[in-house]
Amino acid sequence: MKRKRIVVFGLLILGVVFNQAFSQDALKKYTSEDTVYVSADKDPRIAEFNSIAIKMPLTMQKTPATVQAITQSTLEDQNSMVLSDAMENISGVNPQSGYGTHDYFMIRGFDTLENGLMLTDGTIEPEAIIHNMYNIERVEVLKGPGAFLYGGNPLSGTINLVRKMAQYQNFANATVSGGSFNTMRGVADVNVSNNKDLAFRFNGVYQQSDMYRDDKESSVYGINPAFSWKPALQSQLDVNYEYLNSQYSPDAGLPLLLNTNTYQLDALADVPRDRSYQTPFDESEQIMQRLKIHYTHTFNDHLKLSNRFFYTDLKWDSQGAMVNGAYPSFNQATMSLVTVVNRSMQILDDHQKITGNQFELTFSKEFGKTQYQLLTGIEAHHFTDVYTIDVVNSLPFIDLYNPVETFNGDFSNAYRYQQGDAVTNTVAPYIMNALTLPQGFNFMAGGRFDNATYKDDLNSVDKTYKQFSPMVGAGYSPFKSTYLYANAGQAFSTPSVRLMGALDPEESFQVEAGIKQSFLKGKIKSSLAVYSLEKKNIAVPDRTGLTKQAGSQKSQGLEFEVTAQMTKHCASIFTYAYTDAEMTDYSEMLIVGYDEIGYPQYMYTDRSGNKATFAPEHILNFWHWREFGAFEIGFGVRYVSEQFIYYDNLFKIDSYYTLNAMASYSFKNLKWFINAKNITDSEYELSGFSGYSVIPAAPFAIYSGIRFNLDSL
Repeated sequence: MKRKRIVVFGLLILGVVFNQAFSQDALKKYTSEDTVYVSADKDPRIAEFNSIAIKMPLTMQKTPATVQAITQSTLEDQNSMVLSDAMENISGVNPQSGYGTHDYFMIRGFDTLENGLMLTDGTIEPEAIIHNMYNIERVEVLKGPGAFLYGGNPLSGTINLVRKMAQYQNFANATVSGGSFNTMRGVADVNVSNNKDLAFRFNGVYQQSDMYRDDKESSVYGINPAFSWKPALQSQLDVNYEYLNSQYSPDAGLPLLLNTNTYQLDALADVPRDRSYQTPFDESEQIMQRLKIHYTHTFNDHLKLSNRFFYTDLKWDSQGAMVNGAYPSFNQATMSLVTVVNRSMQILDDHQKITGNQFELTFSKEFGKTQYQLLTGIEAHHFTDVYTIDVVNSLPFIDLYNPVETFNGDFSNAYRYQQGDAVTNTVAPYIMNALTLPQGFNFMAGGRFDNATYKDDLNSVDKTYKQFSPMVGAGYSPFKSTYLYANAGQAFSTPSVRLMGALDPEESFQVEAGIKQSFLKGKIKSSLAVYSLEKKNIAVPDRTGLTKQAGSQKSQGLEFEVTAQMTKHCASIFTYAYTDAEMTDYSEMLIVGYDEIGYPQYMYTDRSGNKATFAPEHILNFWHWREFGAFEIGFGVRYVSEQFIYYDNLFKIDSYYTLNAMASYSFKNLKWFINAKNITDSEYELSGFSGYSVIPAAPFAIYSGIRFNLDSL
């Protein structure tokens, strides 16, 4: 029985400005080592500073770019188990599921798999994983091209996960929770130190769930020990290792139904939303290992050295049924017309390794009332990807309305679809300058030169890419309460290792302008940004799953954010984004028939002018938290407008809204909490695949648990 809730919201959106010259006094309240933050406010809910924009600390309101951050307090309030939960707080971000085994995000109309960059503690990560939040204290997002500092793939956005590092104090936290769909989760966080020069921290997680959809059990377990040592007053060494095992059942969702009048897949099959058409042999396991060694040395108040070594190893084995639509078929046994689901099977064996090092020098100095910051660095990394993709083209048809599995797990007719042994070596120097003038102006300018060699012996590819990625930004405060800014940047990406055909670099260019305001001494802050982002040589997977460079896309939009923290007991986040994303030059190759000996006949269809996939025009988010002594409450609403699932623009996911809420009660060292998600029990879809199927989202769900905190061991 569908639950109904009626909620009346009164929202007062106030947009005025903040502006306070960034100075050494501000730095005394806030220190930054890359993206590891220590703030005078022990548990802030609204982020005041960032370092993702220039790898040096800047206030959010004095950054001439769009940057948003979600703090640990908000992550805990919302019971964010995976990164998709946290990213719903970021304006215009549309979280997506890749067959239930990995997540990715649409940012400004572009997906992060091919157009974004994932970082952990400022270093690159594999894209196609589900990021668990058990050891994350902060999420930062830089919108637009980020190759000017990070290289690689950030054409539309850069996401940095800041992990919990060892601290020079003693504490312990443990959380046990459970809830809908037989979900159970345990998290531990223990830190021990001599309070002087040695510290050790351990984070661990175990989680299991049946998930919402049938036969979609998942389990996750991980450990993350971290060690810090100060060999001298001016030096620190951090060593951090993480092992994470994630097992998620593949999910291709519910099939779209063939319209016999138009011969198009343009309607969602009317079947139970939790029904699955996967096989009993579907499985996916990812084993991730990370090792990071970070050394810093402060020479004086102005000059600092940082060296970070990083190593990541991802082993991914997966096999899962692909749902290719539902079609009418004549059953010879019953002499009747039935509707069957067409399926295939994809088998992936993938092993990725990233080994690299970042060496940086930062310089900061005040010349009277003028402040100058300089970052110079060089990054070198070695990336390998050895993979095979096998396909079983014809699994047994299964009845849409009365599914009875007949597949026996015979993969003898599987064929090698793709394979690769790709190696990419990159050496990239970069520089960033930031200047703050007493007249209210500030500037930033920098760039990175990537020299990358790409080699794949199995596919006889050997190419070199050399490209400079610049970025410039400027801001001006005509009044103490107003900050105007603009920026422009370029980015490029070496081709995906799974790209077929041309191997030209993908390129993007963005211009952005905005205004940031605040009032009531900075308790309420707002920002408004408009942008235009264009990308060429897009890598697009077609209906067969092959990824080819197929054209260009342009996205224009507006993003609005208001954050308010009137007191330490009350905080709100409101975001809205309008996105107009279209394929400006794109043609798709379709099979239009077969010749007399059975070979497929192809024809190119022009999709230029069509809307980009999973790029809704409107996304709105609101979250409010309030503390009443030992009690805390929070509630939020999210609205997403309709969106297309494929470039042919035939099928649209309807618009939807959801309502979430939380409550907690603290007693001594214990905190009981409860989270209710999708209280309105809205029916909506999360994602889709090549115009063949969509994944339904979970209905109303509730989770509860107890958190134990011990400030001093």
